Amino acid sequence: MYAIGDNKAVNSSPRELKYTNSSVIVSGSRAVVRFSSDRSTAGYGFRLRFQKIPNLGSSVKDSLCGGVLTGDAGTLNYKLGIDYSNNEWCVWLLHSKVSMSFTFYLILEGFESCCDYLLVNTIDPETGLLQNHTKKMNAQSPFQVVKASLVIITFYSDAIEQGTGFSLHFSSIGNDMNPNYNFKLHHTTKNNGTIEYPDSQLKWEGGSANDRDSIYVIASNAVTNVSAGQYGTAIGWKGGVFQRINGSCSYDSLIIYEPVLLSNSKGHGIWSKKAQFPNRNETICPDVITTRETNGLLNLAVPSFIIVFKELSAHKNGFETSFKFDYHKTTFVCGGLLEPLESEFGEISYKEDIHYDNYENCSWTIEVPGAKLISFNLEKSGLETCCDSVTVMTSRSNSFDVDLTQPAILKYENSSASVLGPRAMVKFSSDETGVGTGFRLRYQKLTISNKSDCACGGIVKPLEGEVGIIKYKEYENYEANEHCIWLIEVPMAQSISFKLEKNGFEADFDYLFVISTDVLGASRGPSFKLTSATPTASVAGPRAVVRFSSDDSGIGSGFRLLFGSSDITLLTQEGI
Repeated sequence: MYAIGDNKAVNSSPRELKYTNSSVIVSGSRAVVRFSSDRSTAGYGFRLRFQKIPNLGSSVKDSLCGGVLTGDAGTLNYKLGIDYSNNEWCVWLLHSKVSMSFTFYLILEGFESCCDYLLVNTIDPETGLLQNHTKKMNAQSPFQVVKASLVIITFYSDAIEQGTGFSLHFSSIGNDMNPNYNFKLHHTTKNNGTIEYPDSQLKWEGGSANDRDSIYVIASNAVTNVSAGQYGTAIGWKGGVFQRINGSCSYDSLIIYEPVLLSNSKGHGIWSKKAQFPNRNETICPDVITTRETNGLLNLAVPSFIIVFKELSAHKNGFETSFKFDYHKTTFVCGGLLEPLESEFGEISYKEDIHYDNYENCSWTIEVPGAKLISFNLEKSGLETCCDSVTVMTSRSNSFDVDLTQPAILKYENSSASVLGPRAMVKFSSDETGVGTGFRLRYQKLTISNKSDCACGGIVKPLEGEVGIIKYKEYENYEANEHCIWLIEVPMAQSISFKLEKNGFEADFDYLFVISTDVLGASRGPSFKLTSATPTASVAGPRAVVRFSSDDSGIGSGFRLLFGSSDITLLTQEGI
């Protein structure tokens, strides 16, 4: 059976209908319906219902996976007639300031019938909780009515077969269902970012009445077109302070949700609560509750999340609620080419808290645009330290000095390394003797400063005429297998002098290495090892590289290194 309208505004070609509850919309006041059968086995007849479609309102036509929609009626078109990708998790926030309920009609869709679908969910403004009470929308269930003025629309596609996009019509009726609340909405498709409150730079869409409780909703769907399970989201909590309403135990609150696959048996909602702040059951209620920093708060299995923050408007105690968290894409697959880093830092999270197998060999290629140096820190590790390791190395040409491009082996939590940028390789390998759990490795671009203090690597450019200083774990023990690089520049210096003023190196095994380099970082001239026995050296200026290496046989303490143009005196710099 085919149906076609009398113009091409909505449907420009005949659409075939075969299955019960399949539907199509055509434009105009007239349509042609044609039924045909072939010479094979006969079937039964059909019942076809048709009706006038109300004004579709404004139309949102683009291929953006998610966003913020405001209005009383309209049509959301996403990749209509175009193949969507596997493993999409798209989130739209829809809000009407004057509605009591929304009616949704899935006009057109080309979903994989078994597994891909739309969902609509709501948020209870009294509790600030996301409500999972809806069923999936597809060709078999194209209608949905939701009593709310704020709706979360989610599109999900699985990892098996692709389909084509959809056209979803929405309309609303009634007055504002929630007149006592402001809804403030924000959507992001960035892979990495930081959310801070209060933050005047963050753009919110919605109301601003001061005499109402405010519901802030942040939706993120960072990555599409990926293999199943390839990317997730890591959320690091940077701390927060939540204030109380006077005379009660009610606080401003924040909840983090992640999407989960629908249960075929229940057919209910997609969002699961993963963390809540504050989270306490005590009867004693202080004026404020302070939550501490937790860098590895959550590792979500998919690259989407929703944050709901409820700010109460009632009279408070003079304190101000504040919080901050960051999020970034993580990988759960054994190796691959990662997208260029666009934010402050990146992360590889591989089988974190999950047992890996024997004989694993994984390799990731990363890029940090514009980075002369890339710093790495093994933030979390469950590796079998005798035999399994993470190795980082520069991807620069082999024409560079071997001492500047040699790999750094990381095994222990908080062990660090730095390598020449802007590209690097990260390798993980396990042997046959035992199985540990995975790791989380953070990396970032190292920036220029006039001195280096306690960071494993950096770019150091002292002020003209001043002595440069590099201090690394001067009063604490370093780890085994550390590998740190500093790029230094002393403007106009014909030669650069170095003085190892203090160190606690493991004798004969750990040392500092210095060598002159050109503007690209390639070595030139002889290299020198600085130890307690040979604490000074001089190389051609105005650029040089300093590298610290420790082996795996023992641990010592760090150092203080002075450097400068050879025409100035490297005086003792105590107290700096």
